[in-house]
Amino acid sequence: MHTSLAIAASGLRHADARARATAHDTANLATGAPTPVSSTGAVGHAVEQIATLHYAGALGNVARTTDDMLGSLIDMLG
Repeated sequence: MHTSLAIAASGLRHADARARATAHDTANLATGAPTPVSSTGAVGHAVEQIATLHYAGALGNVARTTDDMLGSLIDMLG
């Protein structure tokens, strides 16, 4: 079960990096600098931010469920 926590933590770090990157790209839209989602503009960046939020929320649920399962296991054993 510790593996699922490690996977969730890794995914949350990825979601954080993804959110920071799209926030940076959104801030640079006015400069005209090319960004990975620049062809879709502000709408593409907003969609990416929303998707990242849902992705992070799902990973948070994995961490909570794993914590609940470990707690139940400890209660049964101890």
